[in-house]
Amino acid sequence: MELNNRTAFPLGKGISKPRFRKATKNTIKNRILMASLFSQNIKLSDLARSIGVSKRTVHNWIYIGEPNSSNQEKIANVLGIPAQILFFEHVGVEGVQVPFQTKVHQGVLGERIVNPLLLGMMFVHEINHPDLAEYLGHNRSLFRPHIHEGRIPPQDIQDKVCTFFRLPPHILYNEALFRDIQFTAKEFRPSRRRLLQ
Repeated sequence: MELNNRTAFPLGKGISKPRFRKATKNTIKNRILMASLFSQNIKLSDLARSIGVSKRTVHNWIYIGEPNSSNQEKIANVLGIPAQILFFEHVGVEGVQVPFQTKVHQGVLGERIVNPLLLGMMFVHEINHPDLAEYLGHNRSLFRPHIHEGRIPPQDIQDKVCTFFRLPPHILYNEALFRDIQFTAKEFRPSRRRLLQ
């Protein structure tokens, strides 16, 4: 047998595989938790450090499963959002169709954010909010007062937005969850590419 066959598979070498499967938006299970991190400018490593777990564990809570009740309460305390909101049962990203061309613009940052979950959901689905407003049949400025001023729209608009995102009003338009958050696009840390940092 010719052992020095250049066409043979190299001894001691195998097929290179990445250590972790690359996460895509189609694998995101907890959109609410991810939206909270985006809108509060918090990286996975920041949250992990705050509650004493690895960032891979936090990653798994977003993409795969959910934490136990003890860790849910810890996360709720860090983010200032009740656990029953953060871990409300809902469909993953793959359950929401975006039937129009759009790309999220970080220019929306820089102004104060009053409705963080609504803005965060735009980032989760990579939607430029004027494009969604137009798709829903409204003026492109529709969402600005909702996001930056905390205005609650009429019921018919709430219904359209909630139907699109497949989330109830107590998630997307809950005044008890409104904040006064502000950071610039330059300061924005948890971009999708850097989410695992």
